[in-house]
Amino acid sequence: MLRQSLSWIFFEYSDFRNSNLLLKMPQTDPHGKAVNIRIKDNGLGMSEEVKSKVFKHLFTTKAVGKGTGLGLSIARQIVVDQHRGKLECYSTVGQGTKFVIQLPIYASD
Repeated sequence: MLRQSLSWIFFEYSDFRNSNLLLKMPQTDPHGKAVNIRIKDNGLGMSEEVKSKVFKHLFTTKAVGKGTGLGLSIARQIVVDQHRGKLECYSTVGQGTKFVIQLPIYASD
């Protein structure tokens, strides 16, 4: 499931024609309780309006028939709801976008 979540972030969001994608090696947080995965591009970035909707079900910026608006919504469900992690998006117009996935190392009760 996590692999599927990462695939949606890579392929559903990124516009590979306009950016380079960087996946940083997973690292544990300073307290050793979670693993952090960072995915960053140097593309066009997102406006605040788009960024506020990016994880919403059926939201897409793609043309009609090109996107379903499910990819990042499902990625969020997998990371946050099923694995009790965090999925965050940081973006600045003209500077690119970064997604940070944080997954707990140990299952919580």
